[in-house]
Amino acid sequence: MDLVVAAAAGEAMLFRAPKTDWIYTETQLSNPPSLKLAKASRKTQGQAPVSLDIERTWRKEAVGHIQNICAILKNPVSVTAHAATLLHRFFMEQSFLEFRKFYVATCCVLVAMKMSPEAQVSQAARAKDVLKVSLQRADMEAKDDTAHFRNHQEELLYCERALLATMGFNLEADTPQVLIPTYINTMGLNKANKVDNGHELITSAIRIANAILGSQLCLLHPAPTIACAAIEWAATEMKISLPQSSGGSAWYEAVTLTQPDKSNMKDHIGAILDRMKEYIEEEQSYLDTPPTKPASLRTSSPKRRSSDAASATKKTPPAARGKRSSLGSSGARRKSSRTHR
Repeated sequence: MDLVVAAAAGEAMLFRAPKTDWIYTETQLSNPPSLKLAKASRKTQGQAPVSLDIERTWRKEAVGHIQNICAILKNPVSVTAHAATLLHRFFMEQSFLEFRKFYVATCCVLVAMKMSPEAQVSQAARAKDVLKVSLQRADMEAKDDTAHFRNHQEELLYCERALLATMGFNLEADTPQVLIPTYINTMGLNKANKVDNGHELITSAIRIANAILGSQLCLLHPAPTIACAAIEWAATEMKISLPQSSGGSAWYEAVTLTQPDKSNMKDHIGAILDRMKEYIEEEQSYLDTPPTKPASLRTSSPKRRSSDAASATKKTPPAARGKRSSLGSSGARRKSSRTHR
C-alpha cells in the first residue's frame, strides 16, 4: 500500500510499500516508466519521442557516471555495484523525464557508501565529497561555498528522499561482486587445485560482473544466479574445472542452497551467459563505432523545482559528459554518447 507523506515544506512524496523482490519480466522491461510518460507527454505537450534504445542508453550513461565517481573516491566494487543496482531499480519505478540521471546516479553512490561498512567517513564530508567529484566529472563548477553548489546539494537531497520513497526504505541489494568471492571460497578451489587459481578466478569473475553493470540483468535475475554465471564464464576462459558437490551435483547447487530457482539454475545460467556475451559484444561494437550527431531530446525537470533552482541547474550537461571508465578488461574508453538527454 502506498502512502503520501510530507517530504519537506511545500512538498508531498509518495512512499511505496517495500517490494519483496526487484525482479521484472521482459515485458515490463520493454515498457519502463520513461516510455510511458514520454508517450503521454507527446500527446499533451509535444514531447520528443523516447525509444527503448534511448532509455537504455541513459541507464548506461548513469551507471558510467557511478563508476567514474566510485573510481575517483576509491570505493570498493561492492559500493559501485550496489549503487548501479539501486539506479536500475529506481528507474523501473520512476522516469528519466522527471528525475535527472546525473543527480540520481550521484545519490545512489552516496546511499551505497552510507550502507557500506568499508566506506567509513563522516556523513557530512561524504555527501559533500561525492557531490564535488560528481560535478567535476560532469565538467561543472564544484566550489562548495557558492549558491550554485548549494542548489546542487538541494537537488541531491531531493533525489535521496525520492529514492527512499520509491524503494520503500528498503535499500538492501545483493550484488554478484559480493557473492562471487563467497561462492568460490566455499568450493575450496585453492585447496583442490593446489595453486592460487581461486584468487585469479575471483578477479576474473568480478571483472565480468563489472562489465555488465550497465545492463538490466539485475532486474531479470537474482544476484546469486548472475554470480554463478560470471564464475562459470571466468572458469571456462581460464580452463578451470569447477569441483562438484559431495553428492555429485553441479557446483552451483552446493553454493546456492537457499535459492528457490535452484532446480532450474542450469537453464538460468545459460540464459544469463547468452545475455552477458550479447551485451558486452554490443558495448564493444558501440566503442568501435564513430559517434553520430546527437538527437535533439529535451527532457523536463522535476516538477518540484523552484524557478531559482531550475535556472541554476538548467545548464547541467549529460551525466555521461567527460571521461568514462573502461569496460571490463578491454581498456577502451567510451566515446562521447551519441544520444544525450
